Amino acid sequence: MKGKLALFLIAIALASALAVYWNLHGGAGEAERTIRVGYLRGDVHHASYFLSKARDSFSKAGLRVKGYEFSAGPEEMEAFRAGELDFGYVGSPPAITAISRGTDVRIIAMVNLEGSSLVVRKDLYEGGLRGIGDLRGKTIAMPLWGSIQSVMLVDLLLKYNITRDMVSLQQMPPADMVTLMEAKRIDAFIAWEPFPSFAVSKGVGVKLIESSEIWPSHPCCVLIASRKVIEGNPELVKKFLAVHVEATRFVINEPESAAKILSQEIRVPEGVILSSFKSIKYTVRPEVDGILKFTDVLHRLGLIKERPGAAELFDLRFYEDLTGERIPLPQRAGA
Repeated sequence: MKGKLALFLIAIALASALAVYWNLHGGAGEAERTIRVGYLRGDVHHASYFLSKARDSFSKAGLRVKGYEFSAGPEEMEAFRAGELDFGYVGSPPAITAISRGTDVRIIAMVNLEGSSLVVRKDLYEGGLRGIGDLRGKTIAMPLWGSIQSVMLVDLLLKYNITRDMVSLQQMPPADMVTLMEAKRIDAFIAWEPFPSFAVSKGVGVKLIESSEIWPSHPCCVLIASRKVIEGNPELVKKFLAVHVEATRFVINEPESAAKILSQEIRVPEGVILSSFKSIKYTVRPEVDGILKFTDVLHRLGLIKERPGAAELFDLRFYEDLTGERIPLPQRAGA
């Protein structure tokens, strides 16, 4: 009896191990494996995800996707650290910071460049608040500390000799910023599109400066994948990246059609989305030099202790296979 019980337990253990292996290595069929994808709430930068979902591009590629919504990039990277996500659309600074702290992910493609703005209350602008130096003593909302917007804001303020103790920085989801500005509970905010364009369309705010003016063609969001998926199921990564590339081409080539779909997906007027597009450069080509430059900024601000090198940040084999373009990676961190 004891021998039969031991054999039974061994069989269960083997079956469980095979199931785990089968799932990780695609043996059960990629269509049967649910891919966990992170994205930010209402972020027009992540148009590729929303469009791929709405146009059934994932299912047409044989991928079953479940999306997980986050209010900011650092929160999303915590989910990666916990092993809860396979792919993610996220700002480059949160990805860099997480990788520097041991989160096992890699950047496999770009999502967009630029696309954020520092917005001030319209009544303050009309009253004379016209420059960055005028923000001393003001209450400024931003996404979580460590997000690309918070990094660019603090770095910008320092260039005008405004330290963090000279302003009141409030962390909050961008979805709350326009409402609080309308109620005059904040004086300014920095956020990703469409929230700056939405504030302008409501007559609540004025774009004081766009991120493209702070750093022209700066890298913004990236597409990342867990190393577990990259090494365990490279075919799945290829398929997911191909869907991302197709969706990015769609938003570039057919912005009106894309805006119509996005309006339904994130419940923002088409006109606001079209206005947002003017501030965003969609691209899939990895911006290696720009992202390495961000490692310098993050190091200078004390957000990372060590600057990860290009090989720690990127895995471009899938991009190169798909596009035929080879992108050499510098050997030196922060090069």
